[in-house]
Amino acid sequence: MVLRRLGIFVGAFALDAAGAVAASDDIPAADVVDAVASLVGKSLVSTDVGGASLHYRLLETTRAYAREKLIESAEFDHFARRHAEYHRDLFQHAEAELETRPTAEWLSVYRPHIDDLRAALDWAFSSSGDVSVGVALTAATVPLWTHLSLLTECRARVEQAIAALGRQVPSDPGRDMRLEMNAALTKALELAEIMHDTRYRLGAIYGLHGHRLSTGDYRDALRLAEKFRAVAAETADRYDVAIGDRLIGLALHILGDQPGARRHLEPLVRTRVATTRPSDIILYQYDQRVLLDCYYARVLWLQGFGDEAQRLT
Repeated sequence: MVLRRLGIFVGAFALDAAGAVAASDDIPAADVVDAVASLVGKSLVSTDVGGASLHYRLLETTRAYAREKLIESAEFDHFARRHAEYHRDLFQHAEAELETRPTAEWLSVYRPHIDDLRAALDWAFSSSGDVSVGVALTAATVPLWTHLSLLTECRARVEQAIAALGRQVPSDPGRDMRLEMNAALTKALELAEIMHDTRYRLGAIYGLHGHRLSTGDYRDALRLAEKFRAVAAETADRYDVAIGDRLIGLALHILGDQPGARRHLEPLVRTRVATTRPSDIILYQYDQRVLLDCYYARVLWLQGFGDEAQRLT
């Protein structure tokens, strides 16, 4: 019985995952752990010791057999839900860890779940699934898609979740904010302000600033840059304040005010404050240190200081 329930996993799984997903009233988590050990002894489950902790995996033929038996037992949707809910909780925890855990370590822990993540989302948005679980899971996994540069897949998953908002899923401003940021930055900013969520306010303003630059609305880009800095100043976060100064400097540079641009950019270059944190890659997409040097070099070139500009490259 445990074997067929483990067929819901697509990739490798840890013992705690097996216990959380495959346990039931008649088979407690401790018995699931014992069953996994027994299946390893029978060579039906293999062990993976390549990572920081021990993981298990069903052989492909075994998994196909177990999955078929799970479907025949009429328990598939029940354990597919358990599987999806487990990964929703896992990736909500992962999102919270992003600020404090080194990126390489974070990826080594969560990248291996990508195939199970896909399977969980496929079930959640299927006719027998639960779109509320799917929407929450989608919102929590945007950082993983982004770090893996799977932007096309991320966009497709987010659009799928957005299509379900309001139609099948009760409103949740915090969750909707994370999703809408990818498709409608203005809506994301409105939600962020309702929620008083400074990080997503900054992310939405940053995105709107970039949009205005790309469409030639440079005056509004300057307004948004000044708004970004004002919001950042409320938190006294020196990194975000520095990004705000860089955005103002960029807008002034494009508007032709090179002295004004230099006044905002030069102190950042001299103090080297505009470093990038792991979470900044998710919100802002680029290394802020590199962008700062590029724009400051352009300002110097236009002001006739080519030698100084070259020293930045």
